[in-house]
Formats: sequence, structure tokens, C-alpha cells
Amino acid sequence: MKTEERPENILADLYSQYRESVLPMLEKLEDISEDRQRPLNCLNEMRALGDHISRCFMDDVDEQEMLEELQGARSHMRRLTLDCYKELEIYYYDVAQKFCEMPPEEQERYLTAEEGFCTTFVTLDNGLFWQPFCSHREKAIEEARLAKEAETNSTDEAYKHYELMVNEYIDMEQLIDTYYERLLNCREEESRLRHRNLKEQSEASRFLNAQASFVACVVCMIILQIIFYLCGCKN
Repeated sequence: MKTEERPENILADLYSQYRESVLPMLEKLEDISEDRQRPLNCLNEMRALGDHISRCFMDDVDEQEMLEELQGARSHMRRLTLDCYKELEIYYYDVAQKFCEMPPEEQERYLTAEEGFCTTFVTLDNGLFWQPFCSHREKAIEEARLAKEAETNSTDEAYKHYELMVNEYIDMEQLIDTYYERLLNCREEESRLRHRNLKEQSEASRFLNAQASFVACVVCMIILQIIFYLCGCKN
């Protein structure tokens, strides 16, 4: 039997992977959850993982049976790790999307033609915010794509790409935190511009309505004059 396949070595590897890779992701997922709970799919994998490990310490379990249980534990650790990465991917992707997108009523006036994003964010600090923000986001999306492609062939390769994805999203989130106050100011400025433009549109609409009413009155008076004139001619 190879040394690395002894039960104690497999247990040590599982514990190391959980402590160094999985636990930090679970803590992050717990922090960002509205109810401060870990995702149900991750909890199910943790339960199954624990079941396999606990069976290794039952009475009358020989080393071969322990190895079989630990192989099952490895499988659940793999799925637990991938589930954590995918939950983080969903969270960070939504952060980027919500950050970029604006309500439909604001899009026509405040979104750029080619990208569809808020122009005040694009021009903030001469692009020193928007350009790296888009770069981190695009790289993270690409790493997630590569990770999903690698899952069927190489778990280690998938882990590598998912880790790169998380790192890019973390850099993106840190960038948002750095510019947070200025980004809030952008939103406030957009709100002021929107209300000002709505007010101007409302005033312009009232003016046009007044003009239309005046023209309608003039036309009515002209028509009445013509009718009175024609009636007078007949008499």
C-alpha cells in the first residue's frame, strides 16, 4: 500500500483542504447571507462528508473499509469545494451586475451607447475606477468559464481557475470599497439630474399644452367668425 493512501494521510489531507480552502469560503458565504446561514447544498455535502469519516471509527472496521469510506469523503469534499466556489461566483457576479445595471427609466438618458453602463461611473477619476473594474469583472467571468470546462477532466485545474476567479472578484470588490463614497456621490448626482430633467420635461409639457390650448382657441374663434360671416351673407 502506498504511503499516501493510508487512512491517516487521507484524513490529514481532507482536514487540510477543509481548513485552508473550504472554511474561508464558508465563512464568507455566511457573512454575505441575509440570514447568516451557509448554503443548504454546502451543508448537505458537509453532512455527507462527516458521515463517511465517522464510519471510519466504528467498531470492527478494517483498513480497507476505512479507505473506501474515505474515498467517499473525498468525493463529497470535492463537491463541497466546487459548491463553495460556485456560490461565491453567483454572489460576486450579482454584485457586479447590480452595480452596473440601472432601472429601465434611467437607461435611456444615463447609459452609454456601446456598453450600457452609467456614464458617471465610466468617467469617474478619468477612468481609473471603471477600467480596472471592468478588467477584474471580465477576467473573473473568463476564469469561471474555464473552471467549468475543466471540472470533468481535472478537479485540480478547476480549483485553480475558480481560485483565480475569486481573486479577481475580490480585487473588484476592494476597488468598489475604495471608491465607495465617490460612487455614492455619483448616484446622488444622477438622482439630482434625473429630477431636474423630469421637472424640465414637465414644465416643457405644460408650456406645449398651453400653446396647444391657445392655438385651439384661436382656430375655434376663426371658425366661428367664418360661420357668422357666411350666415350674414345668406341673410
